[in-house]
Amino acid sequence: GTKYLDIFIAPVFSTNNDLLGVNLTFIDVSDRQQIIEKLEYKYSELARVSETCQETKTALDTTRIELEET
Repeated sequence: GTKYLDIFIAPVFSTNNDLLGVNLTFIDVSDRQQIIEKLEYKYSELARVSETCQETKTALDTTRIELEET
């Protein structure tokens, strides 16, 4: 599958402030990215369910009002 990496780059200096090299750090954040994607999917599902509930409530309120008028 796809791998997601956080990449950190930092210069390494001597005590005389001469550049000695570069430190590269790669951190695999694939698991975190997969969790984020799952949470985003669940959030969109929740938004759809919430919208459906609101539509149902509106329909029930309308029906209740119609029934009270008869």
